[in-house]
Amino acid sequence: MLGVAMTMAANAATTAYSSDDLFIGFTKAGSTQDYIVDIGQAANYNSLAPNTTVALSIGDTNADLVAVFGGTTGVSWGVIGTTHLDTVGTDPAHTIYASKAGDALTSTPWNTASASTLASSDTRIYTMANAYSGQTSSANSLVGLIQNNISTASNHAFASYQPGGANATGGASGTSFAYFNPTILNNVSGTLALYQLQPGSGPSNALGTFALDSLTGGITYTTVPEPTSTALGLIGTVLMVARRRRR
Repeated sequence: MLGVAMTMAANAATTAYSSDDLFIGFTKAGSTQDYIVDIGQAANYNSLAPNTTVALSIGDTNADLVAVFGGTTGVSWGVIGTTHLDTVGTDPAHTIYASKAGDALTSTPWNTASASTLASSDTRIYTMANAYSGQTSSANSLVGLIQNNISTASNHAFASYQPGGANATGGASGTSFAYFNPTILNNVSGTLALYQLQPGSGPSNALGTFALDSLTGGITYTTVPEPTSTALGLIGTVLMVARRRRR
């Protein structure tokens, strides 16, 4: 999968971050650690053909989940990323990518907003990303980082920006990154819809859905179908219902 489909050696490396990289973060209530993985540039996900499924080759994340949380029971996950002040490809400054519980075909999209409104959230995401960069990765994933003392605000860990986290205070206490209410998270047994929020108004763009195999820790991403295919499917459903009612 472009820059994402990399074979990861079982050794540690220094983590790095580029603007518009996406992260998958894992957290669990009561844990003193969380786990975050850089899954590459947003373009690797928004440029795929419709109805495409790819497997993310980002190392043995399952081994890390076992090491950090003892497995996947009770673990939540979410996806986040931002351009912050940069323009990256077709993404202007303050473009945010964020997940929502469910799949991209049925979940309600996040609403986007003006650049000035999104700036508060994307600054938090950028701060988290910078805290990730320059650290020693886990031995199981060159792009995975186990974060300690996540209740300390100065660590800027992924979990600290989730509801109840050390960096989710005041009016932001019930949201992810002070914008996504109630949260970008879902239990790892459930899927995550990915949305692109470019500055503006109205609903964000639905891109695809992430799923995690709880047995292997493997993560897949499936893009949304062609709009015409989706529309035809809905029309077909309506016609079938109408015929049944006539009978």
